Amino acid sequence: MKGFKILLASTAVLSSLLFSTPSQAQRQTNTISTCYDRGVEKVINRGKCIIRSKLDEGYIYVTVKTSWGRTSYFRLNNPYTCNEWFATKDTNGCQVVESDNGKYWNTNSVTVIYFGISKDNKGNEKLSYSYGRAYSLQYNGPFKKPLTRLAQNTSAKNAELQKLRRELKQDVESRKKSSVAAVYVEDRRTQTEKQARNSFVAAWSKFQPNLAPFMGVWGGYEDVRYIYPSKTKGRVCIIKNVLGDFSFTTGKSLGKAIQTDNGEVLFKEGNYLGTAIPKNGRLTRNYDVPFHSPTPLSALPKLLNLVDRYGEFNGISYRNLIQKRFKNAGCTTRRPR
Repeated sequence: MKGFKILLASTAVLSSLLFSTPSQAQRQTNTISTCYDRGVEKVINRGKCIIRSKLDEGYIYVTVKTSWGRTSYFRLNNPYTCNEWFATKDTNGCQVVESDNGKYWNTNSVTVIYFGISKDNKGNEKLSYSYGRAYSLQYNGPFKKPLTRLAQNTSAKNAELQKLRRELKQDVESRKKSSVAAVYVEDRRTQTEKQARNSFVAAWSKFQPNLAPFMGVWGGYEDVRYIYPSKTKGRVCIIKNVLGDFSFTTGKSLGKAIQTDNGEVLFKEGNYLGTAIPKNGRLTRNYDVPFHSPTPLSALPKLLNLVDRYGEFNGISYRNLIQKRFKNAGCTTRRPR
């Protein structure tokens, strides 16, 4: 194969850089390791590699610097669910995008086509990314995903969530007073829908008291969240539908909120739901119109009928991918037994 190159790095981490504050350390990681750039038959460059990763706005931003002067920038979706990212977003939101300078990101520009984390037969973590058949880079040192500060700092978490709930309540009250905006938060549910959904929540409240109030179908502006229970305690399953673009993730209990695997936080105030993402070390509102008026969940096959029947990823239909992940996460549409 002409022009095929590979970069390899030793499995030992030579050093991890320290940061000035605990919150920074939780959201950024630096790893240094020996590495080399290799073609098909020989080593082209040899030296050290630095991998820097930072969590911000629900993405991991990765910078790879080699001692021979090459710097690459990547942005990864869904940091805690995915271990593989592709140029075309799959149903789990796993997409990698590359930038020339780490500032501007064009999701329609196909450069890197794969970014993945795997382990060798000794259990050592490897990182690799590919530009297709012509060029590939492999780093055999560990890739450390940065943690969100929210999951670590309880007092900051509570203060930020309280502020977000107040803003959500104020937003709803303001819209209700507007003859134009009131329609976006109007409750159009029938009494039957309300009773069915409330009964389902009550049944799950005995097993998932913090998560049960979130279960149901929440409608927003061109955005719908289907929040299903999971048989795993402390977990829910979330299917997101934005203008027909479906994705799947799971979430865990964060007090009386939900933190999803991609760092997004869901919080509620009565029959209204808001979302937030970590930005510059703090939670920031991430919705245009509040989600509201939750309705009963439908059986998964009925929901999958809304997913593009012809859409596929790596030869697997989107419907089958969502169904598989739904099952693997222990998700269910039934009441607890």
